[in-house]
Amino acid sequence: MVNRCNQFNCNKKIGLIDTFSCRYCKLNHCSEHRLPENHECKGLTKGNIYTKYNKKRKLSSNKHTNYRSYRSYKNNSITRRINNFESPVNIKSTLEEGIIYILIILAIILFYFPSVFTSGSGIQISGIYDTISYDDDPAKAIDLVNKERIKYGKKPINFDQNLYELAFYKSKDMYINKYYDHPDIYGKCPNYYKKDFGIIGGSVADNLYHDGGGILLPSYQNSIKSWMTSRGHRYNLLFDGHISGAIACYAEYCTFVGLNYDRLGSTCNTGDEGMKFWETIELQPGEVKL
Repeated sequence: MVNRCNQFNCNKKIGLIDTFSCRYCKLNHCSEHRLPENHECKGLTKGNIYTKYNKKRKLSSNKHTNYRSYRSYKNNSITRRINNFESPVNIKSTLEEGIIYILIILAIILFYFPSVFTSGSGIQISGIYDTISYDDDPAKAIDLVNKERIKYGKKPINFDQNLYELAFYKSKDMYINKYYDHPDIYGKCPNYYKKDFGIIGGSVADNLYHDGGGILLPSYQNSIKSWMTSRGHRYNLLFDGHISGAIACYAEYCTFVGLNYDRLGSTCNTGDEGMKFWETIELQPGEVKL
């Protein structure tokens, strides 16, 4: 016996696989008319079956409606957050928090790495300047040198800006390349670079000073005081042939350079070589013995 769909005007042949029995009217229907609303189900009119069925359909439909409402709520929430952030009051608050964080970080760096902050007469961040030093008045350093020179009967020397820039370059180069000696990492002394700083003729002799690091730069007074206790450095600082000079510091390094026409500084020797020389050489002409 062949089964057929019980929907009016359908009468489609249905087999075991494509036969659907309605749970309300208990009749068989094809796949097209399997749902109660598609085959005018008479079972839905009995008692509250129709009401229960509609409630079930409504709950199923509400799942999609609720999902769409949730997505709409999330989108609106994100939009409100963006609009709230872009308001002038909140932007100001965010900037203030950022500034506070930066200050906290700088305070931590200052506490654990004090040598990062250096200055000639105050606190500055080393490395900010390139060829311009942060010393307030570099000519004052030569005034201090001249006091020592006059004290021992030597002629005062003039401050020279080109020598100052050369001295600053040497101090900064020692700090950046982490060495402490008259020859640099290429084996060259300041006298070799004098033409690069507009110094024509003569010879440049240099003194070096290193205080081991600290929150403030070594002062000119400390540098000069240290040089005056060393025979070779004192000889250069008070050398009769110098006509001009300068002192410049960078971080914990200081350099004195003096310009002369007596070839002092024309040879490039290491600090160890200079110490051995002054330990064995007799008293030099014009040398001040303390």
